[in-house]
Amino acid sequence: MPTPQKEARVAELRESVAGATGMFLAEYEGLGVDTLTSLRRKVIDAGGRIEVVKNRLLALALEGTPGESLVKFLEGPTAVTFCGEDAFAPARAMKECNKELTLDTQKGTVKAAFVDGRVLEGASAQARADIPPVDQIKSSVVGAIVGPPTALLNTANGLLSDVVYTLQAIVDKQQS
Repeated sequence: MPTPQKEARVAELRESVAGATGMFLAEYEGLGVDTLTSLRRKVIDAGGRIEVVKNRLLALALEGTPGESLVKFLEGPTAVTFCGEDAFAPARAMKECNKELTLDTQKGTVKAAFVDGRVLEGASAQARADIPPVDQIKSSVVGAIVGPPTALLNTANGLLSDVVYTLQAIVDKQQS
């Protein structure tokens, strides 16, 4: 028989699942308290929230939701990251934190993710963290579009300035 505390926890998790733009399931075994605290801070700064959860309670919370297919990845110690506005920013924060770890036993590995209505398994989910933020992609595209015409304009201005200065020098020479 479920306790009221467990029912409340499942309801909280269900709310978090419904409000998240994405979820990442990660294995956190071997991470010390300091490392896990640092990881939590970085994920929060990236607009997400990471929680260590009981697999059974998260499975109950996922029932009947689009992310229900994540249940098969709920084995062993699991930390779930609920993403805010940018679904991949917390994954990038997790990857950065993982780079700082030195021991193989301390690596937090992503088991799976649920983003944009799709389940991404392990390496595929982690590879999405390599994709730069949308704003960075937009600025790169704008820079690529604006760069060549700007360079051409600067070159033309330089040539025009050279012609003007040369003409001015000729005028000055003839006046003297």
